[in-house]
Amino acid sequence: MDGKSNFIGWLKKLEFYRFCLFSSLTTFLVSIVVGASYSYYIDGVNLFSSAIIFDIPKKPIYTLLEVSVIAPLIETLFNQLLVITILQKIKLPLTWIIILSTVSFSSIHLRNSLLSAINTIFLGFVLNYAYLHWLWRTQSRKRAFEGAMAIHALHNFFCYGLMFFRPG
Repeated sequence: MDGKSNFIGWLKKLEFYRFCLFSSLTTFLVSIVVGASYSYYIDGVNLFSSAIIFDIPKKPIYTLLEVSVIAPLIETLFNQLLVITILQKIKLPLTWIIILSTVSFSSIHLRNSLLSAINTIFLGFVLNYAYLHWLWRTQSRKRAFEGAMAIHALHNFFCYGLMFFRPG
């Protein structure tokens, strides 16, 4: 058995909470790596600027609730529950369901910045995979929704916390 098969097998055997924690930490680490490119410029124009993302909010508790509860709830309802359900009803292949729902998830983040949308491609893929994984494993849209939302909420919580740990 190769390393990829071992990893997929290991991932499929994880219980619900460990799966969600592992997935959210993985997406968080990828976001840090991709987010490091926020300072890159092309022809003197910062294509990825979004000053709002890096400003410490005036009401941090409300912002924490917004990014860690409200946004994941709304985005999971739309991008995983609604979009995936519709794509399943029209009987698209699994690969296309994941691709289209990931593009949908990423595109709603264009309102923040281009890099935010690029940064959320991996997160969207993981959320869609998790939703479909728990739907297949438990035959429950409720459990699938809970898994995708938990990963999203934890990811956003970690990213939000990072705002308070700036060098200098």
